[in-house]
Amino acid sequence: MRKRLSLLLALLGENDVLILDEPFSGLDIIGISEVSRIIKEKAEAGINIVVVSHIWKLLHEIVDEVVVLTGG
Repeated sequence: MRKRLSLLLALLGENDVLILDEPFSGLDIIGISEVSRIIKEKAEAGINIVVVSHIWKLLHEIVDEVVVLTGG
């Protein structure tokens, strides 16, 4: 519950840069869809967004650029 509240506050705030660490963790399919939609809207509004996630397929649907870190 605390993670969901933190995510909600981050997404609703007015930010120039938004860093999200595993924003889809613990969400059902509807929650994932809503968070994805909000991330896309924020990006279209010119906000720079960094998303850390292990859900590769989902990232490709919502981001412009992917960076893969290996070995740590």
